[in-house]
This record gives sequence, C-alpha cells and structure tokens, in this order.
Amino acid sequence: MAGGHPWTRRLYSAALLALAPLLWWRVWREHRAGRSRGERLGWIPASSDADRPLWLHCASVGEVQAAQPLIEALRKRYPQHRLVITTMTATGAERAVALAEAASDEAGGEVSHYFLPLDFPCAARRFVARLRPRLAIFFETELWPNLLASCARRGVPVAVVNGRLSARSFRTYRRLRRLMQEALSHVDWLGAKSRQDAERFAALGMAEDATSVTGSLKFDIALNDEAFKVSERLRTLLGGRPVWVAGSTHPGEDEALLTAHARVREIRP
Repeated sequence: MAGGHPWTRRLYSAALLALAPLLWWRVWREHRAGRSRGERLGWIPASSDADRPLWLHCASVGEVQAAQPLIEALRKRYPQHRLVITTMTATGAERAVALAEAASDEAGGEVSHYFLPLDFPCAARRFVARLRPRLAIFFETELWPNLLASCARRGVPVAVVNGRLSARSFRTYRRLRRLMQEALSHVDWLGAKSRQDAERFAALGMAEDATSVTGSLKFDIALNDEAFKVSERLRTLLGGRPVWVAGSTHPGEDEALLTAHARVREIRP
C-alpha cells in the first residue's frame, strides 16, 4: 500500500524529539539487567543475508502471552528462520526471554528478544536496517509511524494481527487521522479481532480489501493435558461453591474485591 500524509509524520517526529527527555526517563526505568539501553535507539547486532528473521512485536507481557499460539505456529512452520520478539516493557521482555529459553529445548526455529526502539526516525531506520526482517508482525494496536515507514522503505511486508481498537483508542486516533492514515498505508494486511474493530481501522484509513476479521488469538491457546487435570482437581475441590476470579488486578482493586467478598459472606455465609 502507498499514500498518506508524510508531513504529519514529520510533525509527530518533532513532537517525539521535544519529549525525548521524558521518554528516555521512562525507558531508563523499563530495563532488564544485562541488556544495553542502546537497543532503544536501534543499536542491535546486524543480521546477515542468511539470518534475516521473522519479527513479531508485542507491547508487554499480556500481549506476549496472547501471541503464544502465533509464536509456536511460526516456529514450527518456519523452523529455518529465526523469530525475533520485541517488547516495550521489561516484564514483556522477561516473558519473551522465557519463551526463547523454552524454545531452545524443543523442535522449531530459534527465538530471541530485543527491546523495541523509541520511534525516533533515526532509531527506527537503524533498527530495521540492522534487523533486516523478512516479515514484520505488529500485535494488536502497536502502530508506530516511523517503524512502519522504515519497513516500507526497505520493502519489508507488514501485518497487524489480533488488531483491536477500543472506543477510547479510536476517539484518540481519530483526532490524529492523517497521521494514522499514513501509518496504515504501510500495512499490507490486518487481521481484526471483530467486525467493529475492522470498521474502526477502516475509518482511520486502513484499506478494507487488505483487512480480514480473524477473531482473537487468545482463543487459540492450546492447553496441555496437565492443565486439564489441574482444572478438574480444582473443580472437584470447589464443588458447587461460587468463586471470585480477579485477573490482572491493580493497586487498590484487591482491597475492593476483599471488601465486596466480606459483604457477600454476610448474605451468603
């Protein structure tokens, strides 16, 4: 795909550079021991002609976990190619590294991890030039204009998988429609989680003939026999009792849950 409004990306890049001290402070916190902060500026080992990898970007630990079925499928279908996973957060890096270490003991392609560079023009160009990916896959709403433009400049096909846009994100992106239209012009294919997500991407400029509704990858996770055995044991132990499930809680939410639990016990001891 081609087109868009490159001048909006120049304004976006200028704004990023103006915010560089704040962004670098955030990056300084999101770090993993033993890793160079230079990765955030695109300084990674250069790939050779024979070692051009497949590249998958996931923002944080939740996205890495949700992308696990895709990671396993890529490893097994293309064992001859290295798979590079990039993340923004340190917790995402830990999960990606754990997957890479587990993959080393199993059949399939090699998996490695880098931190995603900040979306400064020079860092994005350097990262893509040194990584030299055969294919770039961005997970959910990770749409970085300069990285996408750098992929297009080097002829790297780009896919967005598990694409989703909440109503809130859509309202934000709609105010930046020209920038998003230019970014999406570099996406060769988008797999949206739902028809509504596909419509929101289309409203931002994504070509409808390059969009498919694929559903959520989270439902493609293959559970092993041990997971089923554990669930059966839990079901037996719990019997018919009601159960609270609190997933991905944040500070303050555990306390609210326990308070609600105490009130329910007054009614149903």
